[in-house]
Amino acid sequence: MTMTTTMTMTPQQAILRARPLINAKRQYGGMRVVIDNFLVDDDDVRNTLALLAEEETAAQHPLIVAFSCERMPTPLQDWQPGANTYPELHGDWLSLSVTRDLLASAKYPLWCLNGVSGAPLDPALTKSLTYIVATAASAHCGGAIPSSQAGKSRVYTGVGSRVDADAVFAKGGQWIAGWPMLANAAPPAIKPRNAEGRASAFRLLAMVQTNADICEIEAVLKLDPALAFKLLRLINSAANGLSLQVQSLSHAVVILGYQRLARWLAVLAMSSNDDPNFKPVMGISLRRAYFMERIGKLLFSEVDPYELFITGLFSLLDVIFTQPFEELLEKMYLPDAVADSLDRRGEPYGLLLSLAEAMEGDDAGVIRDLTQLLGLSTADVNRALLMAIRDTDLVAME
Repeated sequence: MTMTTTMTMTPQQAILRARPLINAKRQYGGMRVVIDNFLVDDDDVRNTLALLAEEETAAQHPLIVAFSCERMPTPLQDWQPGANTYPELHGDWLSLSVTRDLLASAKYPLWCLNGVSGAPLDPALTKSLTYIVATAASAHCGGAIPSSQAGKSRVYTGVGSRVDADAVFAKGGQWIAGWPMLANAAPPAIKPRNAEGRASAFRLLAMVQTNADICEIEAVLKLDPALAFKLLRLINSAANGLSLQVQSLSHAVVILGYQRLARWLAVLAMSSNDDPNFKPVMGISLRRAYFMERIGKLLFSEVDPYELFITGLFSLLDVIFTQPFEELLEKMYLPDAVADSLDRRGEPYGLLLSLAEAMEGDDAGVIRDLTQLLGLSTADVNRALLMAIRDTDLVAME
């Protein structure tokens, strides 16, 4: 007997994907968040937009909100973006009267255009147009820029390498969305100026993680005046709310605590590469760290948050220092759970790290599969991503 089945397209939940905006100086300038709304019902899109508005209130940099589906989402007509949020409208949508009415009524104080408009743009409507989003391939096509788009910042997607990024910037692009991890050619063999500071940070990190005596930690700090100065500056900053100034290194270690000290040393070690091409990589690593720390609390009832944070933070260590994980892990002591998750994407955090990586990519199906495999809700994953963006936004990297 032959059985036949009828395939039905069932609604699914909206998934967020995010990539940073990076300029020619390798500086961070905000995020482009894509809502994957294919086969997603209007209510879920509306809830996702509400979540974006809720988390955007603390944003320090622009947030571009794009949609994967070429059809204009109905909830977009009722959404009031925050002051620092830029809806990305497809060029074809500008042919619709509803879109023109939204722009004419200043529903969107600022907005972005994706591609080419299907109809001439009214100059009055383009005053609030801030970004033009296009593919990297279009940057090489040349041609005159329409007068309605003159003076607008251009954001390019689909940049595959750092060499390609330089070519886009040379063509007049101000931003690229996402940062390619690898160059087309091997990096020059230049010893980073901060190599000694990085070595000290990794050495101290290993000592802290093995609960070394405070006197031993202080002795190593005294051998690196720059590192000692940064630690005292951190402790004496207004953010710590101390009424008395801390001048002793051992006292600073006690005040900060081993776990916070380890976290600070890890971030410091990661940011010690002088090559500006790795500044965006550091930002991506930090977002992964915050994401894993937040979402991991829902998965592991007794996990140490530091382990989750350090797994995300060190996930691009091989890219930043151009060495295999196996070699890098020999130079520092890490918990077995972290080392296995980094080197082989093993248990217990390997799948969660894969999810963090997938949210930077283009395949929403992979994100959905990993979310389901981990037993997480899409809403929790989306919220953790937005909070990680916010937390990274607030961190001042030196």
